[in-house]
Amino acid sequence: MKIKQEPPTLKIFGSFITRVYDLNEVRFEKFNSSHAQPMTEVQALNKIVTTVVTTLFPNFVYDCHMWNPDQYLKFSSHRDRPFFDLITQIPKTLEPKRIADLGCGTGHLTATLLEKFKTAQVIGVDSSEQMLEQANQHRQARLEFIKADLQIWQPEDKIDLIVSNAALQWVNDHPALMPRLVGLLEPNGVLAIQMPANFDAPSHTLLHQLILEYKNHLPETLLEPRHSHNAAWYVQKFSQLGLHVHAWETTYMQVLQGVNPILEWVKGTALRPVLTALEPSLQPEFLEKYQEKLIKAYPEQSFGTLFPFKRLFVIAQI
Repeated sequence: MKIKQEPPTLKIFGSFITRVYDLNEVRFEKFNSSHAQPMTEVQALNKIVTTVVTTLFPNFVYDCHMWNPDQYLKFSSHRDRPFFDLITQIPKTLEPKRIADLGCGTGHLTATLLEKFKTAQVIGVDSSEQMLEQANQHRQARLEFIKADLQIWQPEDKIDLIVSNAALQWVNDHPALMPRLVGLLEPNGVLAIQMPANFDAPSHTLLHQLILEYKNHLPETLLEPRHSHNAAWYVQKFSQLGLHVHAWETTYMQVLQGVNPILEWVKGTALRPVLTALEPSLQPEFLEKYQEKLIKAYPEQSFGTLFPFKRLFVIAQI
């Protein structure tokens, strides 16, 4: 499957940033402070690019050193199950030749599509180099992985099946995104989506409260909670586009083990962009406050820590 190259504008922009700053001498002043705060080379470049990109392109999801595959996979049995619950609902009559997994992450779930669809060519798309480094271990004749922004990714050929598991909630402007994804499908093509639907849960509302508390130290893009729409919205949207839609919600009554398991869970997802943007000196204090709130909201019990997690599923076929 041929894939269009990343727009050259982003490459030029990255080269420009790299040339302009001598990283060995970069120093940033803390907000409301009279002294300079030294930063490592990686932290300096990350701060520069994050600030410039989010200012010039507010809808752009910046993803440098954001995702930690090992942290994400700590609860893989819980995170993986919704993927298989989604895949089992894909129409049995569909025999896809080309499949795209948007937000493929570590690729271990993407690779399972080869067994279910034995003649299909599969491509995994993700914006994280760290995730793709692991994903490429699964690369084979019918499976490849590329780095791309899901909001602008464009294949050269139409796709028979687009799968996206716990990824599109990170992409802004779903009223524009969903028609664009439908436009990538072949006739009779299927869009299979799973997204978290627990943004009103304490794990998220407490995090948002803290983000507001630290708003002077974080980019504005983090001040508004990122969330998907409800199931009815997707049914209406895809129906208006002329697709046949099957949508449902499931609450998984997850029992997590270990010390502070809810914090460890969120470290792998919603907390990542916050910690990436927050100054290193403020991170311990932020995490301590968040941990205290989580322990009260999700007390440990004799059998573990109960963490209800609602997810949204949509199967839409042309």
